Amino acid sequence: MKGFKILLAVITLTGLVLIPARCIFAQNETVSSHPGQSTQISLYSQTGTQINTQLKQIPSTTPNTSETTINATPAPATRVFFPFVIAPQLAYFVSPSGNDSNPGTFHKPWRTIQKAADTLVAGDTVKILPGTYNEKFTPKNSGNPEAYITYTADPGTVVLDGSGVTLSTDPKGDGLVQIQGKSYIKVQNLTIRNASVNCVNISENSSGTGSTYIEIIALTIQNCNIVGIRARITEHLLLKDNQINHTNF
Repeated sequence: MKGFKILLAVITLTGLVLIPARCIFAQNETVSSHPGQSTQISLYSQTGTQINTQLKQIPSTTPNTSETTINATPAPATRVFFPFVIAPQLAYFVSPSGNDSNPGTFHKPWRTIQKAADTLVAGDTVKILPGTYNEKFTPKNSGNPEAYITYTADPGTVVLDGSGVTLSTDPKGDGLVQIQGKSYIKVQNLTIRNASVNCVNISENSSGTGSTYIEIIALTIQNCNIVGIRARITEHLLLKDNQINHTNF
């Protein structure tokens, strides 16, 4: 705790704390100080979701004696919150009741999945909240080997419905999930239905660059006019636990 207090004092006095738009909060809690002092560091995302907890035992400076205090009053807990610049925000959120001008947090989510697809960079995740979304989405950016871009939802809660959504008949294909020339993308736990062409299309981009390291996991795919999952000029494609029915091709 001494080192932590010195660090906090230096930060407070110098005013050198940088507060980015996306930050993680560290909460320091003194859990007990008898007979030793246990310090717990908890990390939270901007949305309040706990990310990690580290527990550090600091030996007591009070020598052990043969006496035991039965009803000792524990030392009061101390809680200190401060911006801690260690990693980008871990998750964005989309909701049918959201707005694309929002910052994409849990309390102020975006409205469309495409807004997330235009924003996410390597290591980011979008959590799609329950509801039906009448749209297609096309990821703008790629992830990297250490940091996928992830589109996810709680199983059975989100429907991507293509009713009324226009899809092209380009030879490279089109789909409600349209991944072209991108890498390290993961899409999971969605129901995708009623596509006039493909439900999921993975192919090269306009420059001929193929897609690589794409993971399509636990999708329920229904009523696709051509195919459920189409892949063209794609390498390292993982398809796992998907269910496909009522396709015409």
